[in-house]
Amino acid sequence: MVDGKNFKETVEEEKQKWKEMSFKKKLIYFKDYYMWWTILIIVALVCFFTWLFGQVIFAKKPVVKGMSINLYMEYEDAGRIRDEYPEFAGYDPKKYSSEFAIDEFIDFSLSHEKYSQYDEMMAIYAQVVGGNIYYFLVEETTLYGMTDSGLIVSPDELLSKEFLDELAAKDALIYTKDYVPEEFWNEYSEVYAIDLGKLGFDADKENDNYYLLFSTAMPHDDNAENIIRFYDQFYD
Repeated sequence: MVDGKNFKETVEEEKQKWKEMSFKKKLIYFKDYYMWWTILIIVALVCFFTWLFGQVIFAKKPVVKGMSINLYMEYEDAGRIRDEYPEFAGYDPKKYSSEFAIDEFIDFSLSHEKYSQYDEMMAIYAQVVGGNIYYFLVEETTLYGMTDSGLIVSPDELLSKEFLDELAAKDALIYTKDYVPEEFWNEYSEVYAIDLGKLGFDADKENDNYYLLFSTAMPHDDNAENIIRFYDQFYD
C-alpha cells in the first residue's frame, strides 16, 4: 500500500497520470522514477536467462575431467583438450564437453611432516572423491609424489590387454616396480602410469616427460583408452 491506497488503486492512478502527460513529460517521469528499476530488472533477467540456457537448458555433460600438475602448459593446448576431445571420442560436441584444469603446482620435494601444500592436496582429494578429476597429467617428480596419495588406479584395471600390449610396444608403460615403493606394490596392478612423451605429447617445452595417471574416480568405460589415443595423436 502507498499513501493508504491498495495496489490496484495505485496502478490506476499511475495509468491515469501517464495518459495525461505529454511525450516529453513521460520521458522525464520515466527517467526520474522507473529508469534505474528497469535497468536493474533487465540486468537480472539477462543474468537469469544466461544461467538458465547455459547451465540448464543447453548445459553440456562432461565426458572426461582432467588436471595437469606441475606442468607449464600452453592455454592453447588446454583449450584444444577441452574442445577437441568429445568429437574425437565420438560424442556430439553440442551436448558433451571435456574439462581440463591447468596451473596446479605442488612441491613434492618436501617430507610429509613438512609438507606445505596440504591445502592444495586436500582440494584435489575432494575433487577426486566428488568425481571431478578422472586423470592427471604430471611430470616426473609429481609421478613419485602421487604414489602414496591413494588417488591413483592402475591403467591395467581400465585398459584391455591388447591395448596395453600396443602401448608396451611403444615403450609407453610405466611399471609399478619401477616407480612405486615396494610397500605399495599390493595397491597396484602391473602398470602404474602411461608415458605420454613416448607417444609424442610435448605440451610443456621445459619438460621431457609427460605422464598420465588415472584417478580412482575414472569410470570403467571406453574413455580410458580414448584419452590415451587422443594424446597419442595430439601433435600429428
